[in-house]
Amino acid sequence: MRFLIIVGAAAVALTPLPRETVERVYARGVYPLLQPRLTALTNLTPFAWFDAMALLVAGSILAMWVIRLRRRQAGALRAVGGLAIDTAAVAAVLYLWFLVSWGLNYQREPLRAQLDFQEDRITSEALRALALRNVEALHALPEDAHAKGWPELR
Repeated sequence: MRFLIIVGAAAVALTPLPRETVERVYARGVYPLLQPRLTALTNLTPFAWFDAMALLVAGSILAMWVIRLRRRQAGALRAVGGLAIDTAAVAAVLYLWFLVSWGLNYQREPLRAQLDFQEDRITSEALRALALRNVEALHALPEDAHAKGWPELR
């Protein structure tokens, strides 16, 4: 099972998923279901869960190495080999967890591909017209606010 996890994580790391699949399945499917629940859960504590998990995993790996090297019944080389495989399996699980909880966002379609963006439409005149529209809209805000007056307090 450890080898399967290690090979699976290495395969995902070395062979990125198609961006369209990541966008359709992950970004518009799994992630919107997962993210609010994870955020709500992690907001219940005053510390960052990732930091706590990183410390816990690092401490556990260190303890695993110390305990197993002290208790080794086979040769030192065999013990170190087994520990290296176990450490790689832990790293693979963490990597896969990171991908599912956030990391696949890095493999999403770029915004240029998702939006109706045409660089040739950005001209000095178009930017100037946009700035003028924004200034006019901002100047209209105080008039609207004064026209509405203060809301009734209940």
